[in-house]
Amino acid sequence: MEANLIQRDERLRELEKEQAETKAYVKMIQEDIRDIRQNIREIKTRGEASGRSQAVDSWQQVVIELIKLASLSMVILGAIVGAVKIIGN
Repeated sequence: MEANLIQRDERLRELEKEQAETKAYVKMIQEDIRDIRQNIREIKTRGEASGRSQAVDSWQQVVIELIKLASLSMVILGAIVGAVKIIGN
């Protein structure tokens, strides 16, 4: 009986410690979210001031390059499939 009480007490202390750690992590995450929101506001403000945000322009360039890469991959795959069909027949 006494051993169970000791185990419960230890478990309770452990849970309290974990809860305190969780609260600390939640606070850190909330601070990170505030920082991200502030950064987004700054980017929007800069974008509105200059007409377009540089971040949007850079993402557009990334997307364009990815589309080029995807189309090149399709051409290469098509060439490989065509060569296999020609060689196979």
